[in-house]
Amino acid sequence: IKGSPEKMEILTQRLRDRHFPVSEEEKNDAAIIFCEDHSFLWKTIIASIRNEPESHLYFFHGAGTHALVGSNSEGSQGQVFEL
Repeated sequence: IKGSPEKMEILTQRLRDRHFPVSEEEKNDAAIIFCEDHSFLWKTIIASIRNEPESHLYFFHGAGTHALVGSNSEGSQGQVFEL
């Protein structure tokens, strides 16, 4: 999970409450979740993805929303996880 410390903590707890595994070590992660808010803007998120040395499955959580969204293929519908 990447974002502001407050958002990361809240989202980590919500995911664990729903029995989604959350890793502290990015190397072992199957997916990376970006949490957008006033201190971690979409522009920063896009730059972070462009700078990733390897491909990951990305999910996004926008400020004021109650879901994660993401897709592993530009040719198919993505996934939505309500929190």
